[in-house]
Amino acid sequence: MSAVDSAGMRAGRLGFGVIELMVAVAIVAILTATALPSFREMGRRMTVTSTTNDLVGALAMARAEAAKRGGWVAVIGPGSNWSTGWHVEADAATPPNSPNHVFGDATDVEITQHAAVDSGYSVKVKVTNGNGGDARIVFGPAGNLVDGAAGTAITADINICRPDNNPGQSRWIRVQSSGEIVSQRDTGASPAPGCS
Repeated sequence: MSAVDSAGMRAGRLGFGVIELMVAVAIVAILTATALPSFREMGRRMTVTSTTNDLVGALAMARAEAAKRGGWVAVIGPGSNWSTGWHVEADAATPPNSPNHVFGDATDVEITQHAAVDSGYSVKVKVTNGNGGDARIVFGPAGNLVDGAAGTAITADINICRPDNNPGQSRWIRVQSSGEIVSQRDTGASPAPGCS
């Protein structure tokens, strides 16, 4: 066999044939179709976790600021649905141990603000025994929840709901009357409006 014939045969064997290319494309399509739901689920979990961390951070900041300032500091939303965002605000009443119970006046200090959550996700709040309804969670100088009727235990429950409204994969944040903040998966037993 001559050198020219040998080079021609090698050139014909290089690369993919049409059949081999179609098989490779089919394998990639099958793997993508199989992995896509897993990636979507991972994205949902990451968004719920991120929103939960943002809320826990805002609550912890409010609690710490209340102790630092010796006054009342609140995490405030627009009502029982905080999906459009929330902010942390310090009550500037004097003396600090006698708060004015009015947040949003000209003397108060906004510490931080959080924008709306991603489309399809929701943040639902229930404050039990609080004077401010479901629109605010207020910490006092001792780090406990305040702004409630005398002699009643105040608690706050927050559900972070997914677009598929799966309560088992959504998150529940509970703020005890002592100010302790606990987060868990599954909103099924939460007093806050459900994820359904």
